[in-house]
Formats: sequence, C-alpha cells, structure tokens
Amino acid sequence: MRRMLRWTSYAVSTDETRYVLNGVCLSIKTGLLSIVATDGRRLALVEEQLKEKVPSDFSGNYILPTKAVNELMRALSEKGEVIITLSQNYAGFNLAEDSKKYD
Repeated sequence: MRRMLRWTSYAVSTDETRYVLNGVCLSIKTGLLSIVATDGRRLALVEEQLKEKVPSDFSGNYILPTKAVNELMRALSEKGEVIITLSQNYAGFNLAEDSKKYD
C-alpha cells in the first residue's frame, strides 16, 4: 500500500481553493483496490488485487486527506500488511506493528 500511495501522492492538489482534490481516492470493488489522485492537470492511478475477500457492502469510493496519506506513508513499511476499516466518517488502518485511527 505504501508503494501505491507513493505512486499517486505526487498528483494530489496543493491548491487550497480546490479542496475536493486535496487527497487521494481509495476505490474498493470486488477484490480490487484502486488509488487515484489528481490536481486537475495530472492524474495518477494504481490498481492492485486484494489478498482477502471483500464483502460487497464494503465496496465504494473513499477520500483520504493529504495529511492522512502522509502519516500513513510514514507509518507503513514497504511490505507490511494493512487491515483497512472504512466508514462514512473515518478510515482506520491497522498495521502489523502499530494501530492508528485517522479521522
């Protein structure tokens, strides 16, 4: 996941007036995780198959703010396993060594 975030985070907008583009979009569909970012000129997209089966009600699109992306990239190891918990208002990332919650 760290690699996926690194490959897309360069395209995140830093323009405060375009707050909708100030993060990455996690798109989860049956067995596939897509991470997308854009600043209006550049577009970055990375897709990867998930190791675990995902319930159909877990599918959707979730915006992860830039600050959370930076914290997550700092906390993740290159090959570590991540358990993602998402709801409408928060994203939780359970790492093998540590557990953090980002609101």
